[in-house]
Amino acid sequence: CGPYWGPVTPSPALLAVVDASEGRAPSGLSPADVEAIFRRPAHGLATQRAPRVVVVNAGRRGGKTSNLLAPKMVHAAWTTPLPDLKPGEIARAVVISPDLDLSEAAFNYAVGICESSPVLRRAVVKKNTEQIVLRRPDGKLCEIVTGAASRGGAAARSRTCVFVGLDEAAFFYAADGHTVNDRDIYNAALGTLKFVAGSQCWIVSTPWVEEEGLMEELIRDY
Repeated sequence: CGPYWGPVTPSPALLAVVDASEGRAPSGLSPADVEAIFRRPAHGLATQRAPRVVVVNAGRRGGKTSNLLAPKMVHAAWTTPLPDLKPGEIARAVVISPDLDLSEAAFNYAVGICESSPVLRRAVVKKNTEQIVLRRPDGKLCEIVTGAASRGGAAARSRTCVFVGLDEAAFFYAADGHTVNDRDIYNAALGTLKFVAGSQCWIVSTPWVEEEGLMEELIRDY
C-alpha cells in the first residue's frame, strides 16, 4: 500500500515489522537494531512462513493504525487465498478497537488506501460509513469493516475472516469498565482464522500496564 500514502514514508523499523510479519528476515536495519526491536537475531525471524499472530507494542503516534493495521487489513482482503468461499459468501477483514471512535479512524485509513489506488478504486462494489466491499481479481468478495470491542468478539465470529486486527488491545474492557475482554476477542478471532490458510491476527497497542493483558502475556511467552 506504500505507493498510495503520498508524502508518508514508513520508517525502517516499521518496514522491518512488515518483513517479519511475512516470515522474512528484516532488511535495512543493523543487527543491533533488529535485536532491540524483536528481541532476537534476524535469522530467527526468517521462517519463510507468515506467522498466524503478530504483536506490535509501540508508542503513540508511531503509525500503528495508519501504517500497519489499515494497510494490512486491505492487503489481506485483496490477497489472502479463499478457495473454499461459498457462492454468495463475503469474506471479512476487520479491525476491532476499544471504542467506535478508534474503529472509525482505522476504517477511514483503509478507505483512503482503496480510494487512492487506481486498481482498488475500480474493485469497490459497495461503500458506506461502516463497510467497503472489494471484488478481488479471483472474483471473490471481501468486506473491510471495523467494530468496537464487545464481549465474545462478535465482529470476528461466524464469518470467513482473512484478517482480524486488535487495535489498542491493552485497553479492551467489558461494559462494566473493569473486566478485560481481550482474551475473549482473541479466542474468537483464532477460532475463525484457523479455517483460512494465510489469515492473520494482529494485536497492536500502546503499552498500558506491564504484565497485564493479552499483549503482555504474548510478549512474555514469545
